[in-house]
Amino acid sequence: MKNLALASVINYQLSNDRKIEKFCVEYRSGNVFFYSNGILGNISIQSGKENDLTNLTEYFKSKERTPFLIGMNYSESSEALCLVFQNGEVFLYTPETNDLQCVGVVSNCIKTLSWSPDEEMIALVSGEENLILMNSNFDIVSENVLHSIETGERVPEVFNNYSLTFSLLNPEQFITVGWGKKETQFHGSEGKAAAKASPLQCRSVFEWDDRLPYISWRGDGEMFVVSMVYGDYRQLRFFSREGVLQCVSEPVDGLEGPVSWKPSGSLVAAVQRLPNKHMIIFFEKNGLKHGEFIMPFKPQEMLVKKLSWNSDSTLLAVCCEKLSNDGEEGGFLQLWAVNNYHWYLKKVLNYNPYGKFVDFAWDINLSYRLHILCDESIYACQDYIWTVNHSKGKTEEDNACVAVVDGGWFLINTLYKLLITPFRQTVIPPPMSAYTIHFPLPINDVVFASFDTGDHMGHLEKPNQISGSFFNNFFVVLSDNSVVIFTLCDDLIEEHVLNDASTVRLTKMGAAEYKNTTKFHRPLGRFTINWEKVRDELGEEFQKFSLRHWKWVTEKLVFCCIANGRDTCICVMEVSDSSADGDTTENFSVRLSACLLGSVVMVALSHKKDYSSVIMQIHDGTLMRYDFSTGCMNNYKNNGQALPLFQQMEVCNIHGQDFLFGLTNKNRFFVDDVEILNDCSSFFVQSEYLLLTTYRHSLMTILLTKNNIESMISKKWDVSCTEDIRRIERGSRLVVAVAKHFRVIMQMPRGNLECIHPRALSLHIVADFVKRYRIEFRMRKYDEAFEIIRTQRIDLNALCDLDPLDFVSNLKQFVLQVKNPNWISLFLCELK
Repeated sequence: MKNLALASVINYQLSNDRKIEKFCVEYRSGNVFFYSNGILGNISIQSGKENDLTNLTEYFKSKERTPFLIGMNYSESSEALCLVFQNGEVFLYTPETNDLQCVGVVSNCIKTLSWSPDEEMIALVSGEENLILMNSNFDIVSENVLHSIETGERVPEVFNNYSLTFSLLNPEQFITVGWGKKETQFHGSEGKAAAKASPLQCRSVFEWDDRLPYISWRGDGEMFVVSMVYGDYRQLRFFSREGVLQCVSEPVDGLEGPVSWKPSGSLVAAVQRLPNKHMIIFFEKNGLKHGEFIMPFKPQEMLVKKLSWNSDSTLLAVCCEKLSNDGEEGGFLQLWAVNNYHWYLKKVLNYNPYGKFVDFAWDINLSYRLHILCDESIYACQDYIWTVNHSKGKTEEDNACVAVVDGGWFLINTLYKLLITPFRQTVIPPPMSAYTIHFPLPINDVVFASFDTGDHMGHLEKPNQISGSFFNNFFVVLSDNSVVIFTLCDDLIEEHVLNDASTVRLTKMGAAEYKNTTKFHRPLGRFTINWEKVRDELGEEFQKFSLRHWKWVTEKLVFCCIANGRDTCICVMEVSDSSADGDTTENFSVRLSACLLGSVVMVALSHKKDYSSVIMQIHDGTLMRYDFSTGCMNNYKNNGQALPLFQQMEVCNIHGQDFLFGLTNKNRFFVDDVEILNDCSSFFVQSEYLLLTTYRHSLMTILLTKNNIESMISKKWDVSCTEDIRRIERGSRLVVAVAKHFRVIMQMPRGNLECIHPRALSLHIVADFVKRYRIEFRMRKYDEAFEIIRTQRIDLNALCDLDPLDFVSNLKQFVLQVKNPNWISLFLCELK
């Protein structure tokens, strides 16, 4: 139920005359090394300063041309940069001494290479198709012929007696458990015809295949895989760290070159192209195929250039380029995540205005940091976080809507999906949802309204007008930075034609006769953003792809951040009245309100009666408050103390005083600047309670009162502040807690949902039905309170204990509301 959000971004424009070929990152200091036209240079992420380190053209001037650089890597242990050229020459550059030396030459050139994760081994393929393993001192450990007919050590011995060619390899070579011949075995849904099926005939490699080998190491460095062309077909070969062939993959038709071994070691990702679909497929380490998902584009439309897992194996990056010959260049980077056995397309990064992707790399130390380099000399360092996009209301009118970003095929078109589930009405486990909204462009952000004022939108005469009750309303930021605003309606309208002629589709769960009890969202229109004022101040080359931390502050005020090098500009967007007249050219007018010296990593809104403000955390840990009414910025609570970087941050206003709740990626939970817990896995601020999950596999509920929170701060933690502690499943995370209700939704590690009713929340609702309704409406809801207590097996005596004198004086009302004599008898039996 989580989405991937851009937390911070640093981007730099390198010298325009450079054509970057390769880059690598020194993860400890944050320096980025790049190679361009024979010049080795670097750029500091902290300062943005660009330097030329050495010129290799002088070394290669005796040759006809400068050879192509096929790999570069910075070794943390030797503090040196290794450069490997296609002609076989290997150089070592030491930045401290500015020393460059050739440490070896591989005869007959080098086709590809890859460093092991521990940087102790280098696997490379020479021009003669030999697999060579070197240690960190560039001494050859082993050298083997890559094009051998061996099937590997892990293939059963009976098969090693045969000279198996690639066309004869099939899954039988990997499975032999003594169950007889294939003709006598059970074939499941395939039927008996599977016993007589002919072996798979693989087609030749595609004409656009570069026929080069690709290498990828397992996370522990004990094995690596080589994707190679054997004959006219591609196959995967699995090798040990010593260069011994372990096994060969089963034959797969349409297999392409890019390959990436999951750092956790469970699966190897590869690319398969079939006549009707383009897929990412997975192999086990024994070479057998294990799972797949379809990519959202046509089979002959895109070429996958690179696959790469992040360091904790949660995200798979897929770099694609267009195959069309229409002269239009384009490419994008997709970020995929899996949950509950479903692959979600979480992000699509499109840098077309800034050229093709030269290369990208995941950070080794920070799992969700991505380094990107484009051929227009744009370097970007992006940090991502997981977040749950849910509605923000604190009343009974809030539907607890959760929006999940996904992408895929719809009929014959590529559509990007937003899965909506209102958890107040229904609980539907992912990857299903109550209904789905389909968009023509990738989704960058989903932003729910952070306020709850105004009349209902459905009462407006003009459906475009932006006004009304905003409990469950949200807007979606698309990849072109246009905005589509949604509001609730009673009926499902399957297709909406927006004011710019684009189409948004809605589909609900289940068949046509399925009765859906939820309301649905409908789009009010698609609006553009006027960037003229931003261009005037930042120049024509400002990068709109760095927009992040969107907040819907009021019905006509939107907040976001934009990167300007390492600094951050605060943008305030004012929704113009032109939307009511059907004008879609300048609906969001942007002005730069302030500029911070540093990157904003987290933002939270604070609402009070008189004004709204936003609390921002800078990359150095300091907290700043920006006031929308005055435009002033100062330290939060006049405290300049640096805190750990938060990955989740909320501001809760209790009796006019703001309290900030923050959770770091190291599971440290803070209230303001005081650490409360060091094993917190998630938290959620409900309408009356603060909910916390811990790695002690427990759920804590804390009543949101000023005394409770101040007691937590002063004592740092006290069990007396907790009304209820209950055991939960290991690894459970909070998704949403329904406002003014006892329903809490949690997601398990494998992806399924669990709906629980904490006892403290249930008793609070029962007290509301008896006490609050007595004060506000001069009536009591004994029937609903009794039903909650009975169904959740709470002692029925609690109804009387809430206020014994009031209960005795209203016995007649209790009897008339409960009605059922059996329930009244049950209640009398439990009275004490």
